[in-house]
Amino acid sequence: DFAFPSTSLFGRLGMRTAGSVWANVQNKHGAPGICTLSGDALFKLYRATGDTFYLELLREIAHSIGQYLSRADRPIGDAMPPGWINERINLSDWLEGVGEIFAGSCWSEVSLMQTYAEVPGLYVQPDVGFVWPFDHIDAAVVAREPDRLVVELANPTAFPASVRVYAEPSTAMQRPLGQNALWNANVVEIPARQRVQIAFPR
Repeated sequence: DFAFPSTSLFGRLGMRTAGSVWANVQNKHGAPGICTLSGDALFKLYRATGDTFYLELLREIAHSIGQYLSRADRPIGDAMPPGWINERINLSDWLEGVGEIFAGSCWSEVSLMQTYAEVPGLYVQPDVGFVWPFDHIDAAVVAREPDRLVVELANPTAFPASVRVYAEPSTAMQRPLGQNALWNANVVEIPARQRVQIAFPR
């Protein structure tokens, strides 16, 4: 996480930069998300390789992008209406200044929508007890029985969560994921600061 000047816009908002994506290494600015992509390719790379590094990277990107969304209850600057995301995370003074942005709507909004549509909020392999949350939730296995895996999900945020769940046996990773994998995914609703348990057949 970059230490923004306390008087800058991002400094005042407490923005965290871990998970932002380098847009230009020459002028040292990052961006919220991967340009017009969700990052689901990283999920597919994990399934092809079994290397959880790709899951860690995708979770950081998915967690980062939402904080740059201007909301009615948390506007970003004076000229960013709710729903806008600016494409710049300025770590240098190359143009707007460190921690500052221009008012502008851009592709990052599309990346956020694609992240919601294409990256599962929770990934589970019930046969081996593997659980990986991408959403802003905590997940833990609370029971591993011969016929089912029980997972507890906790929502530590002040907002209700609608978590898309993608579950598959570990052996299914041998098959490419393809497109629209979450089209019929189950959605688990978790009220703000509440916990729920869900069971997966093994």
